[in-house]
Amino acid sequence: MITFIYNGNNIDVSEDITILDLKNNIIKQLNITSKYIDIHILIDRPIRQLGKFTLEKGILPRGYDIYQLSKYGLDNKKINIDIVPIDNYIPFTKKIYTKPNNNNNNNNNNNNFDLKSLEDFPTL
Repeated sequence: MITFIYNGNNIDVSEDITILDLKNNIIKQLNITSKYIDIHILIDRPIRQLGKFTLEKGILPRGYDIYQLSKYGLDNKKINIDIVPIDNYIPFTKKIYTKPNNNNNNNNNNNNFDLKSLEDFPTL
């Protein structure tokens, strides 16, 4: 469990949620009117752990919204934060690629090549 402290309000979250989920939880719990927020980390020293991301003082980069909190090594820590409401930002969402259906094209292109033919495969 990680505890984020904002103006005396404790926000307890598990490590398996993403930072974007954390921001949405904060918006819901604190009844913030903005659709998106930036989290300003208020710590004295960076929090480092071998093989994990470093959590530093300042605004958490928006590009890290897709990462889970478990990537930071924050288990059982209490972190003071400040919130900056943002009105004109749309969070990044993953685009799902769908493979085009080419079944009709495969049936029309029945090219049969003769591997021994010199017309299909001329000598080099």
